[in-house]
Amino acid sequence: MNPRKRTAGQSRYYVDLDRPKPGKTNAYERIPGVTTIVREGLPKAAFVNYAGTATAEFAVNNWPELDALPPADRLKRISAGRYEKRDAAAGKGKLIHHIAQHAIGGDPVPVPEGVEGYVTAAIKFMDQFDVQPFPDCVELVVFNETHYYCGTLDLGGTMLIPDLSEYDWIPRDEDNRTRVIVDYKTGASGIWGDLGYQLAPYRYAEWGATETGEVIEVPGFDIGVGVHLRGDGTYSVVPVECGPDEFEDFLTIKRMAEIVDRQRELVMTEIVPPLGNRIQVVPAGERF
Repeated sequence: MNPRKRTAGQSRYYVDLDRPKPGKTNAYERIPGVTTIVREGLPKAAFVNYAGTATAEFAVNNWPELDALPPADRLKRISAGRYEKRDAAAGKGKLIHHIAQHAIGGDPVPVPEGVEGYVTAAIKFMDQFDVQPFPDCVELVVFNETHYYCGTLDLGGTMLIPDLSEYDWIPRDEDNRTRVIVDYKTGASGIWGDLGYQLAPYRYAEWGATETGEVIEVPGFDIGVGVHLRGDGTYSVVPVECGPDEFEDFLTIKRMAEIVDRQRELVMTEIVPPLGNRIQVVPAGERF
């Protein structure tokens, strides 16, 4: 297994350089990604409601423009409208991740208008918790050959834990530092429980692949946290369960995602009738 990360627009995916596609040049089999696995194998009911609400919101907010379009074009525009908001949010999140990635290394990074508060929140978090990343563990591609999946962790390192009894459950060293997987979230809804199914496969990945393709061991981690960055410059650090039980749940989710994907293969070729039409059908009202 030799993973490489690829991007296409807002999408990110992984290919396995050890599995070239037959008859194609520079084309390789895709490796299932953690976020895609969780999305496909554990669908959220809230996303169904979001789709309807976002579509209606787009139509209401853009009705003068839509009213001027022919009906077919109007329908197409409304159908695609909800993705504009989603893609804009995804693009903003990736931009914030990119800036935070460089900021943690002390590099001066220009901050585009509109994301200043999120970047301020990220820097506050790293400063106030004295976050120290492990070598090569910022935006590290991790993979598991046994269970064949891939993913990218935002940050792996150590952070300082408050010396308070309520945090005694968190493993730490003599300096009150714990080894942590960090995942940044910028959505308005904050941290969801399914983040545990995202961090667990990162935590139990077998290997990491640096940007140069070097394979390294993934460090051990004590906890996983979601860091909710907000536009007003504030943040929250929320621990999530991501231990062996959550990893087993992830493997079940992965199996469900595979089943969902395979269902399209269950429909077989139509069976044609072996005989001609031997029964006459008489329309209603007519006599035999």
